[in-house]
Amino acid sequence: MKDTSLISLILVSNKNLQENDVRHIHNYLDNHYLDFELIIILNGDYEKLTHLEGILTELKSIRLINLSYKVAYDVAVSAGIENAIGDYVINFSFDSDPLDSISSIIKKCSLNDLVIGCSNNDSTIFIYIKKFFMQFLKIIGYSLPDNSTNLICLNRRAVNAVTKSTKFHHQLTIRLTKMGLKTTIYEYKSKNTKIKLWPSFKNIMRLLVFNSTKPLRFFGSVGITFSIISGFFCIFYTINYFSRDMELYKVYLSFTLISILLTVLFIMLTFFGEYLSRILHDKNSNHMYDISFEKNSKVSYSQNRLNTTETSK
Repeated sequence: MKDTSLISLILVSNKNLQENDVRHIHNYLDNHYLDFELIIILNGDYEKLTHLEGILTELKSIRLINLSYKVAYDVAVSAGIENAIGDYVINFSFDSDPLDSISSIIKKCSLNDLVIGCSNNDSTIFIYIKKFFMQFLKIIGYSLPDNSTNLICLNRRAVNAVTKSTKFHHQLTIRLTKMGLKTTIYEYKSKNTKIKLWPSFKNIMRLLVFNSTKPLRFFGSVGITFSIISGFFCIFYTINYFSRDMELYKVYLSFTLISILLTVLFIMLTFFGEYLSRILHDKNSNHMYDISFEKNSKVSYSQNRLNTTETSK
């Protein structure tokens, strides 16, 4: 028997998305769920994916949402979440997540508000690199599960919470984990995909820069601390060589002045950082995406189908 919950599955397009991929996902949803919608976010690449329009005349419950310009992956997913109407909303990556993970993560989400997918399918070297950066992120205030992936599932309560926050410059999973939602993880084995170090590095840098002002304050504090320490050492050696070696005295005196100037510089940068954080805070309420159009399936449900069930309340 099919599940009667309304499922919204989000696919953020890329150049590898083909009609067969959409058909496989659609067939899986149609076999397991009575009500569903498959939301395909065209992230500013509509011209490259015009071939997907053909499935609108063949398959039901498909929505093509085209963004006016290319945005970050998390912003594209946020656009899908905001426009989803399902009881459960899933962000799914067709090139890395297996189809059977859909029903499994929904079952977990029925007992929680948020479920985050975690996979241990990375290479050994990449695992150690990722763990190092994850520990560093946790030190400065981030709370992401280890080996987290883009696979997430939200119930309607979590969807309402994340759409009200409107902090689109924040990474989506971090934004969700800071809302006090009942959260758990779903462990699964993702498909074998090639690890791309440069995109992974850019994603980590984006986590550091756009999700909190704590890194800015942290590095500012480190700079001030080391400048003060170096200043004390230079003052000590300047006094020590004052009457013994005038050449060394002049050198250490120069270092002392440089340390004082660096301390003042880092203090100024810390204040500038606070002003930048205020600018980011004022920008929180602004949307970072625009939808140019939406196209829906032209195939309707059966005319004999009721819009309510006997168990509806």
